[in-house]
Amino acid sequence: MKINSNSSKFQEDLWQYLQLYNNIIIDGLITDNQLYYISSESDNLDLANDVLHYIETAYSQDYIIIAYDSDKSEKNRFQLLTGTEMVKANFNSKQLAELVDIFKFEGLKENDKEESSSDVDELKQTLQNFDKKSEENFEESLEIKHDNSGPSLDISKIIYASNNITGKLPFLFVFTSTSRMAMNSGTISTISEQMTYSAILNLCREDIGDNRAIILVNKANDLPAWLGSETINLDIKTLSIGKPNIEQRKLLVKYFLTLTDKNGQFISSGNYLDYYRQNDVETFTSDVATITSEFTNGKISFLFDFMSIFADTLFDKTTKEPLPLDKVLFLFENGANAQNPWDSNDVYDKVKQIEDEINATLAGQEYVAKNIRKNLGTAVTGSRRISNKNAPRAVFFLAGPTGVGKTEATKVIAKTIFGSEDKMKRFDMSEYAQEHTDQRLFGAPPGYVGYDAGGELTNYVAQNPFSLLLFDEIEKAHPKIFDKFLQILSDGRLTDGQGRTVSFENCVIVMTSNAGISVDKFQNNVGGTIVESIDPDLATAYEKANVDYHLADISNLIKLETDKAPITSKTNPNIVLKDPKDFYSHFIKYVNCNLEYHFEKKLNRKEIYGRLVDSIIVYNYISQDAMEVIVKNQIEKTNKHYLSTYNLTIDPSKQDELKKFLIDKANNSTTRSLGGRGIIKLIDTFYADAISDTILQLDLKKNGQPVVLSWEEISDNYTKQNKLTFKLK
Repeated sequence: MKINSNSSKFQEDLWQYLQLYNNIIIDGLITDNQLYYISSESDNLDLANDVLHYIETAYSQDYIIIAYDSDKSEKNRFQLLTGTEMVKANFNSKQLAELVDIFKFEGLKENDKEESSSDVDELKQTLQNFDKKSEENFEESLEIKHDNSGPSLDISKIIYASNNITGKLPFLFVFTSTSRMAMNSGTISTISEQMTYSAILNLCREDIGDNRAIILVNKANDLPAWLGSETINLDIKTLSIGKPNIEQRKLLVKYFLTLTDKNGQFISSGNYLDYYRQNDVETFTSDVATITSEFTNGKISFLFDFMSIFADTLFDKTTKEPLPLDKVLFLFENGANAQNPWDSNDVYDKVKQIEDEINATLAGQEYVAKNIRKNLGTAVTGSRRISNKNAPRAVFFLAGPTGVGKTEATKVIAKTIFGSEDKMKRFDMSEYAQEHTDQRLFGAPPGYVGYDAGGELTNYVAQNPFSLLLFDEIEKAHPKIFDKFLQILSDGRLTDGQGRTVSFENCVIVMTSNAGISVDKFQNNVGGTIVESIDPDLATAYEKANVDYHLADISNLIKLETDKAPITSKTNPNIVLKDPKDFYSHFIKYVNCNLEYHFEKKLNRKEIYGRLVDSIIVYNYISQDAMEVIVKNQIEKTNKHYLSTYNLTIDPSKQDELKKFLIDKANNSTTRSLGGRGIIKLIDTFYADAISDTILQLDLKKNGQPVVLSWEEISDNYTKQNKLTFKLK
């Protein structure tokens, strides 16, 4: 093997390690096409199919190369890769004694550690049989037995005896399927395979000779510690193969653009590639290398195959100009006829209408609807992605009280952009409060339970690249999970436990939170009086933002709606709330202060808040007008249900009076602080449940004769409050 200035780093590292270490682990992209060598004469590249191919071609003159593949049948697991003739040998007693001494441990059963004369006799017979066989019958001559009854070491005995003792070419073993064999990471499948590894690595000891072993593995920690750890096994070195960097990708793009067959015709050809060959090759090369940042060499090769096969279709049908590379890449990743909803002609009109759709769905959240429309506008025009094209298309952090419609607005976004509410995937982050639960989302690392299954989040996005991801109650997630979210928000990509990179660039990410609504208060005993206070850092933030957290309580909103009189802060006379609009403006500042404090002080994830601050949209409490709409709608739904099921009607002449009674019941801090859910629960308790009791008392049947019920308000001695009761009219 020759190394010169044109050799790749991988070539240089492997050559160096082969001089120093007897055992080498090569992990990572071991089956990827590899760009190894640049010819100084023609500036052509040497591309090998994979690492095994490179080792076979590069070191065939230095070693007898034998591959071990446990996926193959027992007689074919060892394969002689080089054409060097096997050396036959006659052995004297000293050589046999040395050979038996080296392998006596592996050659004996687990319960028998002493050398026996039968081992020597067996070894002599094996060597005599080997002398009678030719290289053509190499695999058969090994007579390897791979079962769980005991170890089989004929291969190591034969190779040692036939070469190392006689001083011929050393051997280079290449284990090609170790990750598969170690199905449970950190173990090797069978006893016999364990012993085979042990014996061959024993053969590659420094004090025996110049034999080498190379272990190809997807991840180094697929191997047991005794084999793969550089700390435990001092005679081993790991060489990792990652994805190509941008300079390597440029070389590879240039390679495919200039590669020709024996007739001088371009291998990767077609109108699309020919167009760039005739125009600006350098720009094209740089652009392809940039957009393929997460590609392997093999995937870049497939991309050029795609550009060749579908060359005539990669032009705009109207302008006849070649499609931009990002659109070509989209078609390559998702199919030649795939449709990108972000590029559809009607997506702009849909975004324009989404404000009205949200307002029709959510009462009293006009500010929310407006800001969702603005955020989606930047997503479809791409203004937020100019500096980072890999970032998610849109990110929303919906904060505010419970039950105000955060999930409902999310459904509208999914339907608007992706055509269906089914394109929304919800993750309840209260299920990911423990540290280890990050493995459920992103996949377990090798060796852990669930490794083969991947992560719920990464699996979903890999299969559904155009979707809305809802992370509900994000503040309940374990802080460790936020590190992954930072990567998603920054890079738009995430590598799962299996090493697969998943792109979030076409997703909409929505996080919801109730974290900014309440604030932790501390109680101090001051001179016998219990005084409530808040963290000094948070108090400072309130002061800077001109916020009084006492005024942010919903009770003050109800006062402003009911009394129509201004409310002045008791601690800061400069803060005056004149109407419900003032309350909402004050409430937005209050929530933002709390969120910043929560991420920075409680979660210790200030950088996450920095990424999300422009995406925060604060919901208001349910207003009185919105509350009345919800009450009326729920009464109508209840009436419709009992009419269609029991042919039952509530006295129409008293409907307005009934609505007023229930609106008054709902107009309190306790109910309205729970949002729409609290209001609906109140209607169910005071109205629907009372009708249900009457149906049971009267023994009404489904689809019976028409029945009209009248109602009245009575005092309940048990609850000490008024309630509704019904009877036949």
